[in-house]
Amino acid sequence: MNLIDECRKLISIDSTTSHGSRELVVYAAELCREAGLDVEILSEVHQQREEANLVAVSHESEAPSELLLLSHLDTPDPGGYALWDKTQNNPFQMSIYQDEAFGLGLADAKADFLCKLIAINNVGVKNLKQKLSLVGTFGEASGRTGAMKLLRRKKVRSKRILVGKPTDLKLCTGGQGQAVVEISIPFSDQEMAYQRQHDLAESSSSRTKMFRADDGASPVSLQGNPIIEMIKYVAKLPQGIAILEMDGGSQPTSFPESAFVEMDLVSSMRSSVVNRLTSIVNVAEQLMEEFKQYPSKGFDPPYATLNVGQVRTFQEHIRIYVDCRLPANITSDVYDVWIEKLRMVCHQQGAVFRITTFTHPFDHPSDSAFVQEMQEVLQGNDVPPEIVKMSYSTEANLFRRPDSQCLLFGPGTPNPNGMIANENVRISELEKAVQIYEALIRRICL
Repeated sequence: MNLIDECRKLISIDSTTSHGSRELVVYAAELCREAGLDVEILSEVHQQREEANLVAVSHESEAPSELLLLSHLDTPDPGGYALWDKTQNNPFQMSIYQDEAFGLGLADAKADFLCKLIAINNVGVKNLKQKLSLVGTFGEASGRTGAMKLLRRKKVRSKRILVGKPTDLKLCTGGQGQAVVEISIPFSDQEMAYQRQHDLAESSSSRTKMFRADDGASPVSLQGNPIIEMIKYVAKLPQGIAILEMDGGSQPTSFPESAFVEMDLVSSMRSSVVNRLTSIVNVAEQLMEEFKQYPSKGFDPPYATLNVGQVRTFQEHIRIYVDCRLPANITSDVYDVWIEKLRMVCHQQGAVFRITTFTHPFDHPSDSAFVQEMQEVLQGNDVPPEIVKMSYSTEANLFRRPDSQCLLFGPGTPNPNGMIANENVRISELEKAVQIYEALIRRICL
């Protein structure tokens, strides 16, 4: 099983949020069978897309696995292909420049799944004395839906769970919780009437403006966010603005790469959706300042963050998504106060407020037996046994249980809330990951 060749194949198979992951799971399942694993494909239809989870085990048994290795197999949508200049404007084509490989899903987390499978193949399934599980999930880019399905079906049970996520080969024992909020801000009757008139007119005029994230934009700050910059720009224009379309961001939970607005100046326009949007953004900025009053050691940045990741225009409303990341020190009482402030301003503006995703923070004791085992494995493979925490939510937030130990680890550089164009990973890091996984399997399952 060749690492580079199989990476190329996995990257070429579209498993984006808008396409579905089942095609990739079917291919990955065949690789697992070739390695001697018993495979089960758990097909799902989610939002009219064909999805699937993959569960592969060393041998059938009702007992929990001694070790469960998990990676998600879906990816976010790639956004504008023009931004993928390292892959000849094709995110599904893997390109290699010396030690760096570029392609959608290479770092997060298709290549990690392959590293785990190659390690299992190198050890040999027939040699394993303890049960080992390899799991590939869907829906990480849309609230970790696949992982939730596995938990509800009680398909995964293990004493040790290692979740794949880019950590620079550092051992991660904690991750932030997440609350994703969907806010639908209605157009007024006057705005909708004007939009219908504009669409039917033989000759009509409008103006558009594009906003892009610059190099100084921070994915953990509202400053430089193209969607926020767009709303602020429109709010400064003279009264009488009719919004025809607002669009920005590829995923609700990712930092938007761009946004654009189409609008028209209408002197008779009395009530604009812009005013309601601006009121909500003002409260979001106030919350960002409040977050800094609750620092949490070990996270970067060391406090909760808020990101407006996506905006879309519909016939009767504009919809925005707000993604809030919560460190482990944030209590339910503090979270409730914050979310109520956002809910209240939405209510005041006649907007519909809905929490679509919520996961608790993940914080594993750094002195646990599994942490010590992983640290010894890292040291044995000339990797510093450094412990870190990540500023995002993963499947580890869901799989943490009193009767199991769950950690995060993987090749690739962490990219919380970040833009994904030219996603990349070092080939030498993938090869080192294979060594580490192989050593871990030998330690626990032989």
